[in-house]
Amino acid sequence: METELEFARKRFFIVKQRLEDPAARIERLDRIQLEREYRLLGKVLDEVAEGRVMETLMVWRRYLGGELAAYSRQVLPNIRRAHEEWRLLPPMRREFVPEPPRPVVGTKVIDRNGYKWVIDDRFLLMLDGLIAQLKRWLADED
Repeated sequence: METELEFARKRFFIVKQRLEDPAARIERLDRIQLEREYRLLGKVLDEVAEGRVMETLMVWRRYLGGELAAYSRQVLPNIRRAHEEWRLLPPMRREFVPEPPRPVVGTKVIDRNGYKWVIDDRFLLMLDGLIAQLKRWLADED
């Protein structure tokens, strides 16, 4: 019987091979997504015990989804408002007023090891995909 960590290990090497393949033509956004998945799977392999992978991925998904939702509710509207006010300034005045940060629908989370993770919809979709793949993997084992 193959295990949850075996799934993570196999997926890790699949992603690694894809990233290291010099003949692979990978679009920029797809490469970024693969790099994020590779990094996440590395974290799983380093920190998660056997039999806890699914539970851990689901806990991370709930937590990170909550962080992104809180950021979108509490911080993002102010950033959008400030940028929109700057954008509506007359061109002559805009030259002398520094542009505020552009609104980005993503936030940064620092894990217990001090590593930064950019959490956005794409990261959460990738995490959802891993969870779905692991569920299929486990169902095939039964």
